[in-house]
Amino acid sequence: KICKPLAKKFCAEEMAQDTEKPGGALIECMIKHKVHSDMTVECAAVIEHYQILNLKDFKASYNLAKTCRDDFTKHCKDTKTPVEALQCLSEIKMKSVIGADQKETPGVEQLSPECAKELNFNLLQRSESVKLDPVLNKACGEDIEKFCPNVKPGKRRVTKCLESNRKELSEKCHTLLFKRERAIYKDQRNDMMLMRRCKGMIAKHCSKLSHPKRGIIGCLSKAMRKDLDFDVKCMKELVQRMEVRNVDYRLHPLLEESCMKDVTTHCQKELVPQIGDSQKEYNGKVLGCLKKAYVKSTK
Repeated sequence: KICKPLAKKFCAEEMAQDTEKPGGALIECMIKHKVHSDMTVECAAVIEHYQILNLKDFKASYNLAKTCRDDFTKHCKDTKTPVEALQCLSEIKMKSVIGADQKETPGVEQLSPECAKELNFNLLQRSESVKLDPVLNKACGEDIEKFCPNVKPGKRRVTKCLESNRKELSEKCHTLLFKRERAIYKDQRNDMMLMRRCKGMIAKHCSKLSHPKRGIIGCLSKAMRKDLDFDVKCMKELVQRMEVRNVDYRLHPLLEESCMKDVTTHCQKELVPQIGDSQKEYNGKVLGCLKKAYVKSTK
C-alpha cells in the first residue's frame, strides 16, 4: 500500500504482469528506482526491508535461488545463506573477468549467462548501501563507528566516507573496501548510483561502447569535457569515481589490460613494496610510473 502510487509511477508495465511471486519484475523495478529523487522515505524503507530479508533466507531470495541453482551446486555447494552465496558467485565472476583480461580464459570457471545476469542485479543492489553488504559492514564496523558515525546508510554515503578515510582504515576494512572497488570498476554496470545518476548521459553518449562493462566511466569523462549540457548530478558522481580510480591502475580495467607488459617492464620498483600485500591500492605509484615511461618514450 505504501509503495503502490510509486509503483504505478515507475513500474506500470511490471504491475500489469503476473508478479505475485517474490523477486518478480515489479520488485526488481522498484529496487532500481529506490534511489530516485521522487522515491519516498517510507517506500524506500519497505524496499530495503525486502532486500535485507533476501540476504537472510534463500526462501525470500527467489530469483537468485532459482536462476543460480546449478551454479550453486557446481561452485558454491557449501554456502548456507544468500550472503555467502553472493560472495562465492562474486568471487567466481571476478576471477573469470581477471582471467579474460589476462587472456587466460581456458580453465577459468564461468557462471551460466542466466546466473551472471541475476548476480549483476544483486551486486547492483549491494553497491548502494552497506546495509545490503553485510560482509563489508561487518569488516568495517569499527571504522564506520570511528569515521562515519553520523553518515546515513544508502546512496553509497558510507562507502564514500570510508573511501575518503582509506589511509586510516583498519587492515581488514581497507582490504575488503579495495576488493569491492575492483569488482565495481571491472563491471561498472554494477554501480547503482553511477547508473542511476548518469542514466541519461549513458544513453546519450555511451550506448554503443565496445566495452560496456569497463568503459562507462571513461566514456562519460570524455563526454563531460565536450558536452556543455552535461548533467550536473552525473558530473558530481562521475568526478568522485575518477578520484577513487586514481589511487590504483587496477581501477582502470582497460588501462590495466593494455599496459600489463609495460607495468612489468617499467614499474617493478613501484610494485615491490606491495608484493604479498597486493590486495590494497598502490596509491597512484604505478600510474605515475607509467606516465613517466610514456613521456620518456616520446622524447
